[in-house]
Amino acid sequence: VPDALRCPADLPLSQVPAYENGEIEVQDISSQLLLQLIHPQPEGSWLDACAGAGGKTLQLAKLLGANGRVTAYDPRPKALDELAIRSRRAGLKNISLLRSKPSEGSYDGVLVDAPCSGSGTWRRHPFLMRQTREKDVFQRSETQANILDLYSQRVALGGALVYCTCSLSRFENEIVVENFLESHPSFEACPLAKNFDLEESGRGITIQPAHLDGDGLYIATLKRKR
Repeated sequence: VPDALRCPADLPLSQVPAYENGEIEVQDISSQLLLQLIHPQPEGSWLDACAGAGGKTLQLAKLLGANGRVTAYDPRPKALDELAIRSRRAGLKNISLLRSKPSEGSYDGVLVDAPCSGSGTWRRHPFLMRQTREKDVFQRSETQANILDLYSQRVALGGALVYCTCSLSRFENEIVVENFLESHPSFEACPLAKNFDLEESGRGITIQPAHLDGDGLYIATLKRKR
């Protein structure tokens, strides 16, 4: 993975000058793969619709460069506050924060890193296994479908809608995407880049935790064709 560094688990990274100066950021290796798998590579104006504290926002902004821009939204104000701090530390000038849900405009690409059961992180956070119920997975899938429907309306003609979760459940991943395509004929599935010995199986790619010793991650890319 370009620019990826693997650090010892006990490294006090927040005290390392390169971190304090915004030269490096902490991000799971599987999450770092996400933008590398989008084909063609992102450019132009993008919306990060579920930005959280902005790990993927920062990565996307760096990839787009001075000729692109990322608009980031999250319903949690504290998460956006953290993103503001991180973007300043990184010296990225092409990030805008939205404090209310975007209801107009169109973008060359929309990233939906949807809230999910988090089953892809269970190895790192095993306590979540005891807190996640079967009905939670199905409730999440309903939420994910609603989020996809909402933000698909912000994708410009010919633009990309990128859907990802840190879940390993097909009910939150492939089935959500299949149902979306059936109910949204203006979109079509797009193949992902053939990188890192990962191939699409069915719809999208699932990165297993054992692949690169990281979290589990699902990604699919859709395109607005009309």
